Amino acid sequence: MAHKTDFFFGQYRCENGQAVLSMDKVCAALKKHPSVQLSADFVTRQFNRFLATHNNHCILEDGTSYPPFWDLIDKINPESIGCIEIYARTDVNEAVEATLACDILIDQGVISVVPNWCAYKVIRADEIVSSLLLPLHLKGLHRKALLRDADGKLKALRQEPSDSGYRDELKLVLDLAKYPNVYQNDECSELFLRHAGDLSIASKLSREGLSGFEAWDRLEKARVEK
Repeated sequence: MAHKTDFFFGQYRCENGQAVLSMDKVCAALKKHPSVQLSADFVTRQFNRFLATHNNHCILEDGTSYPPFWDLIDKINPESIGCIEIYARTDVNEAVEATLACDILIDQGVISVVPNWCAYKVIRADEIVSSLLLPLHLKGLHRKALLRDADGKLKALRQEPSDSGYRDELKLVLDLAKYPNVYQNDECSELFLRHAGDLSIASKLSREGLSGFEAWDRLEKARVEK
């Protein structure tokens, strides 16, 4: 295992010809300093540069079930993203049936985000919604999101344009995560509907091109007004 340092992303390691970076450290690099806001175009160019010299693939790993995915996706130009593929892994956490990961495809390769997203209980499923699905919807990237099954077959995250489609979306993601029945009891059923409603709100807000704290502030206000 060789450790290296990139001038922008900082220290990373190479495993089996792949660059592996800490998601926390990468997201810290994207912020740099409160007085300087790095543009999404600049950050996207840095990822493309890095990918071009590392076999067109890098892995951002995070050992938690609530990774700073928003900080990452908020700093990549949405127009530069071809698609995002969400899939299940069984090699991250042996204590659960599966965890979720996602591949972000941009010009020079693939950014694989590999945290500990899992849905074995409601609180963990809630984290998938709040730290994966809501960021995708707030940035309008749910329209570019695909679900990849174990055979490599792809299907769109959004199957139905109506509000019922958000419930279908949640079911598909939970099924992919190997815990389709996590919202079984009545109390959890209400939470399921609330989550679907949040995705609907975030989808509508995406048309405004919001970023940073403003996006989440608007989401919270829209929840209250609903």
